Amino acid sequence: MKTQEVEDKLIRAVNTLESASERIFNSKGYTRDAKKIRLLIELIKEQMRNENIMPTASTIR
Repeated sequence: MKTQEVEDKLIRAVNTLESASERIFNSKGYTRDAKKIRLLIELIKEQMRNENIMPTASTIR
């Protein structure tokens, strides 16, 4: 898969998680599940900003 395709797929997954957490929050309030999903979203977003997915110049031994 191309880099942009992977990033787009990850963004769609994050959007799906955000809508799921909103539905949980609206139906049940700020539950343990909603908190976990929101934490997961924040971790993924942080990783997306800092991740370098380009191939390395050196080989892995």
